[in-house]
This record gives sequence, C-alpha cells and structure tokens, in this order.
Amino acid sequence: MVRDYDAYHRYMAARLVMPFAWGKTANDCISHGAGAIRAQNGRDVLVGLNWSTAIGAGRVIARQGGLEAMISARLARTAPALAHRGDIGAVAGDTYLGGLAIVVIDGATVIGPGGMRFPRSALTLAWGID
Repeated sequence: MVRDYDAYHRYMAARLVMPFAWGKTANDCISHGAGAIRAQNGRDVLVGLNWSTAIGAGRVIARQGGLEAMISARLARTAPALAHRGDIGAVAGDTYLGGLAIVVIDGATVIGPGGMRFPRSALTLAWGID
C-alpha cells in the first residue's frame, strides 16, 4: 500500500494546534494515531469503536483486552527501531490507559495529540500501518 505523505503532513500540521479532547473523531492519543493512518492510506482502524469521554475510552479499551491488544488486533507489531515515519507507537503514559499512550512516529521524534513530542527512544512498542 502506498502512503500519502503529503496528506500525512497536512494532517499532522492541523493536529499539532488542536487541543486534546476525547473521542474517536477528536484528538486523544488513539484518535490522533488513527487519524494519521487514515490520512496516509485511507484505512479506518477503529471501525466499530466509539467513545466521547475518558470513561468511554476506558470501557472500549477494556472490552478490547487493553490498549496494546486493541492496537495489535488492527496493526502488525514491529520493532520500534524498524518503525517508519507515520507508523504508530506507544510510550509510557496514563495508567488509566494501561500505562501507555499512542504516538505517531515522525523521524527522530514521536508525536502525541496537541503537539506532545518525545524522543524516538521513548518508544516501548510500535506497529506498522502497511
């Protein structure tokens, strides 16, 4: 599958200034990562999942077996060192979400919602989007 990096860059530029908000179409870490995937290849990895609050997100994640299991059921795991720009990763995060936060890999850094940036070395997990 070919990635649309122009759409990816437009998406990321728009999301960097968008405040954090819970919801599948909002700007929490899960929707942020899923939107980056959709921008690159048109794939909706969250089909059938919906939430609008932190509690709702927690329920969805719990029903999926946890955040790592939820993402792994939709994307192929890869070693963090082998992940490409636009792939999805996880860094240590809120204990509410199982201690993980989803980020988008962007070269030497990873980006979360609202422009949160971490060094790529902070990745604990990664998934390829192809």
